[in-house]
Amino acid sequence: MINLSDKEIQELLEKGKAQSFDNNEKLYSKVFDALKAEPDFELSKQFSSNVIASIEAKSDSTEKVIYVIGVLGILVSFALTLALIVAFAGDSMLKYLPHLLISSVVLLLVQYLDNKVQHLVTGTK
Repeated sequence: MINLSDKEIQELLEKGKAQSFDNNEKLYSKVFDALKAEPDFELSKQFSSNVIASIEAKSDSTEKVIYVIGVLGILVSFALTLALIVAFAGDSMLKYLPHLLISSVVLLLVQYLDNKVQHLVTGTK
């Protein structure tokens, strides 16, 4: 039996009709027999729990980094806005400084509350 495809050889092996194989096809037979055997190891019972815990830990740390970047962005924006007001607008615009501060705090509060509501709805931490 020369020039058989892998699929044809496998079909013959599965049917048990492979008696006159040459050397290459006998090697295929050995591989096919070895693949029938189950592996000797098993995953631990806590494997899935460990994987999920590591994913959640990475998710939590990523979320914290995102919030830190967001807070820093708001603080830098606030400082830049204040610097631009002082440099270009003068004292007349400083009366709007409390509005800028309050709006920044409201943005942070809305972001925090949105996160808490999202966790309540999804049932996560």
